Amino acid sequence: RWATCNIGADSPEKYGEYFAWGEILPKETYTNDNYKYKDNSKYNGNDGITILEQEDDVASVLYGTLWSIPSKPAWQELLDNCFWVWTSNYKGTNKSGYIVYRIKAKEDFGKRNAKSTATYDPNVDTHIFLPLAGYQNTTRERVGNQAYYWTSWIMEGDANFANTFGFNANSYVFFNLGSGNTSGTTRYYRYNGFSIRAIRKGEPNVPTFEEEKEEEKEEEISYNDGSEQINGITVEYVDFGLPSGNLWAKCNLGADSPEKYGNYYSWGELGMRTNYDLDTYRFWNPDKREYTKYNATDGLTILEPSDDVVTTLYGTSWSIPSNPDWEELSLYGFWIYTSNYNNTNKEGYIVYRAKSEDDYGKKNGYSQNTYNIKDAHIFLPYAGYIRGTSRIHVGSSGAYWSSWATTGWTGNAYTYSFARCQDRYNVPGLRNTFNSPDELGDGPAGTYLGATIRPVRHKK
Repeated sequence: RWATCNIGADSPEKYGEYFAWGEILPKETYTNDNYKYKDNSKYNGNDGITILEQEDDVASVLYGTLWSIPSKPAWQELLDNCFWVWTSNYKGTNKSGYIVYRIKAKEDFGKRNAKSTATYDPNVDTHIFLPLAGYQNTTRERVGNQAYYWTSWIMEGDANFANTFGFNANSYVFFNLGSGNTSGTTRYYRYNGFSIRAIRKGEPNVPTFEEEKEEEKEEEISYNDGSEQINGITVEYVDFGLPSGNLWAKCNLGADSPEKYGNYYSWGELGMRTNYDLDTYRFWNPDKREYTKYNATDGLTILEPSDDVVTTLYGTSWSIPSNPDWEELSLYGFWIYTSNYNNTNKEGYIVYRAKSEDDYGKKNGYSQNTYNIKDAHIFLPYAGYIRGTSRIHVGSSGAYWSSWATTGWTGNAYTYSFARCQDRYNVPGLRNTFNSPDELGDGPAGTYLGATIRPVRHKK
């Protein structure tokens, strides 16, 4: 079963995020220097690993073990068993690519841009759409002209490359599987940022993806919204029905209502500070001008429980959200911007528990369902951040710590952030910079700066 959208997209025509092969997070740039396996520590041709393991497969990490990046045979199966039609204007969106239909006649198996005795309509018939998303290195290239989709297989005989599936704007599938040049996969350096279309394991004669969605809508889902008494504090949480079972706190750490900003913490510190500067940061030695932990020497990139303020305050079931935690909420929640949350005049994003799969991951998108403040949700206010003693962009942007440090960039960590602006930072997402409402970014998300924290409770 094939996903209807690229990973990171909330509708079929959108390009989604780009990923290096074997990495589970999108990046600003994709080069060999910032590639996770540039040191050949894995998938090196000598360790015998030629297919992505689940821990390195972004589809498995985000969607669960039944999902994966398609293998080379999976792409070939899709080529050979579906009816492929090129379009330059998919469903009125002006996006070019291939519509891949479930066949309606036996003679249509594997046909591409050929006549059929059957009639195919994207508004009626079961299909997926593969847009021309291009790729990303230091900049985005060939967007609208070519498509590059990763497979889960390393290139045989040269571990520096991985197989990709793609096509171009001339409606011509141009990569080679070894059986002519009309279909296939070819090799590309693994550090490139390409698109990913997830695939789900299934059994023969199972219901179609659309039929499965309808069945799931009819099932009653039991949610576990509630609260927990911790050290005399009532911590309320929301169950989004996430695959991980995570429960998200309704308030920022230190706040007693959703619209309040709460406390600001430096990454890895257990208390607030009067001055969020580098010289007084817990893991900085001002005399030696070096970081004492989470540095290139110790190789630590994820906060240890002893340095996680949420874990120390709430117990081992709670923590600062990791990058995958934020990505999961981003993919499964229904996100709506508001300038006046619950009549408090506070701006930010309301993240609703989605009422249907069609609403998963939408950011300010149309829904056939009705959402209001009484529905299960959390609110992420524009709390800004603190540098030194200055509060910056409070009320116009939000930056929430992740528990993951930025690899290869000592002294920086990821934030889940968004801002009131028209550029790319208006869309909530994981970043390694602090964002601004009027520019692309304010610079690296230095761990010494003060940012807000939204606790998450993990399934016991």
